[in-house]
Amino acid sequence: MCTSVLSRMAFAFLAALAFNVPAHSRACGDWLKDALYGVNFVFQYEFIVPGAGKTPAGWNNIVDDFDVNTFASHIAQTGADWVLFHIGSERSGYNSSPNEAYDTYAGLEPGERNSLSDLPMDVAGALAPYGIKMMLYYNVRGPIDDAAVRDALNRNGSQGRIAVLREWSERYGEKCWGWWFDSWTDHQGRTDWDSLAAAAKSGNPLSMVAFNPGVGDGTWKSFTTLQDYTAGECPDCIRATGSGGCTPVTCPPRDLQGNPVEMQWHAATYLGSKWGTQSPLRFTDRTVIDYVKLVNSQGGVVLLDPAFYPGGELYEPHLAQLVALREAVKGTQAVARGPSAMPPRKTCAVRLLVLPASGHRRKTALPPPGEAEGLYDISGRFLSSQRVLPDSPAAGPGVFICQTSSP
Repeated sequence: MCTSVLSRMAFAFLAALAFNVPAHSRACGDWLKDALYGVNFVFQYEFIVPGAGKTPAGWNNIVDDFDVNTFASHIAQTGADWVLFHIGSERSGYNSSPNEAYDTYAGLEPGERNSLSDLPMDVAGALAPYGIKMMLYYNVRGPIDDAAVRDALNRNGSQGRIAVLREWSERYGEKCWGWWFDSWTDHQGRTDWDSLAAAAKSGNPLSMVAFNPGVGDGTWKSFTTLQDYTAGECPDCIRATGSGGCTPVTCPPRDLQGNPVEMQWHAATYLGSKWGTQSPLRFTDRTVIDYVKLVNSQGGVVLLDPAFYPGGELYEPHLAQLVALREAVKGTQAVARGPSAMPPRKTCAVRLLVLPASGHRRKTALPPPGEAEGLYDISGRFLSSQRVLPDSPAAGPGVFICQTSSP
């Protein structure tokens, strides 16, 4: 049984005395309570390629070119305790991970919307040596610009979307420590939040879940007893050290009826002009540092959003501000391990995937880094050490070929 987050948050303790807060069945929030701040990473096709020109081939190339080692080393420099990595693009529906359920319900071929490479799996592996956890962002109303796919996932009580989340959750297991579900704006008529939350937790019961209805009072509310932390979308929160804004004391977690609830307080805001945008910093280093320290002192955590480059590098001015935050909050020795501790992503000289439908072979970032040469299935599970040519019958549909040298 998890120890209540409420008992270790000063502001919530006072609220419990004043309002007789009821207990709820939530995941253990100890790991997030013990964190201080995280980094949001908006890896979405529409952010990388605005406007028209999006293609399956273009998306797969972007995913395959992402350098997880550089990404992890930059995140480590920020001192972040976790990363919220965007597994899906909210508008276009392009995802950075294979998902058989998504393809089946939407009537798509592998690689058509879901990348052939499993980028979050590689990201989690690259972050692990630094002790940084991965959480995942997913839009539960998307793809916003593709009604056919969206409706296919939402039919019969969101049966398809639940299957999609369950497949990802069970694949990642303890590599994924939480979910941030966006676009919960139509929550008034929804009844599937418990099922969505349960699917997200199926691979890791300690995974934490939040539903985001957008900016405003609702972002501090709980939509189900399976919600573990506030979504906290709050562009103006950092003003809390001056005027306005929110902290755990001024914007405590509440249920839909306005009653205080046991839930980890979490705020999400951006460093530039908007989410994932290369733009001048909105605040001085001191303002950001003071806000994070204030929230931490009240039992809360903060998710900060820097801009980035498609290859995985953080935008330099935003990275510099996060480094300043790390030095102020955690000290100059916070980064204990350097890039040398990272497993190489591209171990195999030959790495091909045979697609189930067409038999087409494509270079891919899977199987997992550091594994021996041989054959792997589509989830990265080792099959055998057999060395085969790409055209061999053993290289059947859905099989990865990993070879340390060309045949």
